[in-house]
Amino acid sequence: MAAAAALLVGCRIAVGAGAGPVPEEARRVALVATLERSVVLVIAEGKSVSHARDRLSLEPAESLGTGLVISADGLILTAAHVVEEAQRIRVKVGETELVAARTVFADEEADIALLRLQEPPSALQVATLGDSDGVRKGETVYVIGNPVGIERSLSMGVVSGRHQLRHVFGGNIAVELIQTDAAINSGNSGGPIFNSRGEVIAVAERILTEGGGSEGLGFGLAINVVKKILALDPCTWLGFSAIPLDERWSRILNVPRTRSVLLQRVIPEGPADRAGLRGGEVPIQVGKEHFLVGGDVVLSVDGEPAADWVRRGTTTPKGPGELRELKVQVYRAGQVVDIPVVTVHRSGW
Repeated sequence: MAAAAALLVGCRIAVGAGAGPVPEEARRVALVATLERSVVLVIAEGKSVSHARDRLSLEPAESLGTGLVISADGLILTAAHVVEEAQRIRVKVGETELVAARTVFADEEADIALLRLQEPPSALQVATLGDSDGVRKGETVYVIGNPVGIERSLSMGVVSGRHQLRHVFGGNIAVELIQTDAAINSGNSGGPIFNSRGEVIAVAERILTEGGGSEGLGFGLAINVVKKILALDPCTWLGFSAIPLDERWSRILNVPRTRSVLLQRVIPEGPADRAGLRGGEVPIQVGKEHFLVGGDVVLSVDGEPAADWVRRGTTTPKGPGELRELKVQVYRAGQVVDIPVVTVHRSGW
């Protein structure tokens, strides 16, 4: 015992100088505290196709995602697949405040959507959109979002690669994905990927996984692609999702023309909804695919076959920002009906 006591007396124990992060960590902690104020939780409520009891039906469903404040008057950027089935959207801003929102623009191909807060809180923290063209492998990135509903969670990593995939809007805009090893999970969709300067360089969009969770293969849509899409003027959006009908399906559904589209969902308060267009109501399955029937079949838009118009994604109005009435021809209950639809442009967001 005496020997042990002697050893303890002669032992020097290192004691830290004090709690708190080292200078580099302190800078990061302060940066993240600022950045997360521009990140919101998106709650989308609607109906999705269910396979319960060996039959298809539309059942109530809730989708959680992440959004980003991009304007002081309440515009929120998120992923289109988060809100594609939504009949009601709420956005959680800060710790407690839930604010009603509506979709004012969406593009399924690029997977981005723009929401408008109905009554935006004062002093919203607006994110800074960076320049993704200058992004290089190895740069540090921060992903802030709501994975599996865990609000404003942070993950860190590096840029692992850049990948150009395809073109959208009639081939006018190239889609580029930025790859990162930072953890991205369900619920991060639509949220920001920041660089170390606090600028948004991408919008979290998807993961590649075999086990269903994050495996270090996360991807975000490059922010310069987002900016190009949102800057299109005119950028006509009618507010519906649809599937093209080929000649075979046109015959099966007794549609009088080919190159038409079958409406799936009509977004509440969008141009198509205000004009009275109807989405599908009855889910059916063909092979491994399921879709909705019972809605309008759009034959043409301003005389152009609907499938061609939807694929092109844009139109030419009288001038930038002007409203335009489009003649949408639909096939409904065995009748061809002309329905005027008033477009919404960026000035109306």
